[in-house]
Amino acid sequence: MTDAETSGKKTRRVWGLGTPRSFRVHWMLAELGLPYETREILPRHPSMNNSEFRALSLREKIPLYEGDGIVMGESGAIVMWLAEAHLDRQALIPPSASPARAACFELCFFALNELDSPLYTLRLHGGLPEVYGEAPAAVSAAQGYFIRMVSEIERRLKDGRPHLLGDRFTIADLLVVTCLNWADRIQLPLVDSVRGYSERLSERPAFRSAIRTNYPPQAIKHMAGHTGAQSESGRQRD
Repeated sequence: MTDAETSGKKTRRVWGLGTPRSFRVHWMLAELGLPYETREILPRHPSMNNSEFRALSLREKIPLYEGDGIVMGESGAIVMWLAEAHLDRQALIPPSASPARAACFELCFFALNELDSPLYTLRLHGGLPEVYGEAPAAVSAAQGYFIRMVSEIERRLKDGRPHLLGDRFTIADLLVVTCLNWADRIQLPLVDSVRGYSERLSERPAFRSAIRTNYPPQAIKHMAGHTGAQSESGRQRD
């Protein structure tokens, strides 16, 4: 970190790792090339009792971003705020009030509301039934709903564009691909065009760097069995 970056500012920190939602924030910071520290807070783990974390996060939820004079939760909001705050480093969001900005925002909220939400239902009732209760009907409905919603991504990519808004990678791609990667991890079916798009963007250096940061061995071990997928034997798997 340069003197200019540290002058008058606290060190940037991401509290949380091991989940698809925390991964979004690590990926975004890697794309921007911003230096930061990681605090190893895992869900439903003794690390959640960290007093400093609890003082910052009244909801006791991860991820939590601390830096640039703010403290905020909600992975999608963090990603969108970072894109706005650091346009000078990389334009990951279209110009303000442009049609492209409108399309970007639409896709961002689509990812968070229509893709992330059913995946989270699968995690709660498929991966953590001992905590949130068994709900086979909810699990089945969430799987079907996610698959239907992914057809919108397939439609958008039908013309062969490399990214959702055309030639340029944006936060819309980042948020959508985190959901597609999550779905792939729990073995939900994806059509070839959507899978190819996700795999191609997963080769970005920042994505690979964030994978290493967000999924260290201890996090993988802790989160194993809590992702929402079920094997034929009924055991959970990552």
